[in-house]
Amino acid sequence: MATIQGLQDNNLETVYLIWLDAVVNQLQENIDAQQQIRSIINHLKTFQNVQDCEKYINQTSKDDRILLIVSGQLGQEIVPRIHHNRQIFSIYVYCMNKAKNEEWAKHFQKVTIKGVITEFNDLLNQIQLDHSKRIENRVDEPFI
Repeated sequence: MATIQGLQDNNLETVYLIWLDAVVNQLQENIDAQQQIRSIINHLKTFQNVQDCEKYINQTSKDDRILLIVSGQLGQEIVPRIHHNRQIFSIYVYCMNKAKNEEWAKHFQKVTIKGVITEFNDLLNQIQLDHSKRIENRVDEPFI
């Protein structure tokens, strides 16, 4: 995997990956996963509650781009409030109940494009693929 540390393109934007999950920093598997994600995008920020995450997103520059990983439960709360933000480039719902979370996620284009993912390796591969495409194409909107 290619490492892209602190990516800034010609427009001086920064790409962040934000992970919102109530247990993102509590389970060893999530801590290990964070290391793997940092090998793709070094700017990883984790949040365990919606309020802090939403505040952080709203304070980022409109020129920055955010890839957001959310749990199904917290995603239902935050996605309707932030999906329209220009900074939000992609939303990945990483959960255990795909069918339940696809039901609410289908209403948000930035989620349905990326999908609801239940396996970490699938999530990691999708992030790597999307990030590589974004760099190659210098795209500024979600992939369709």
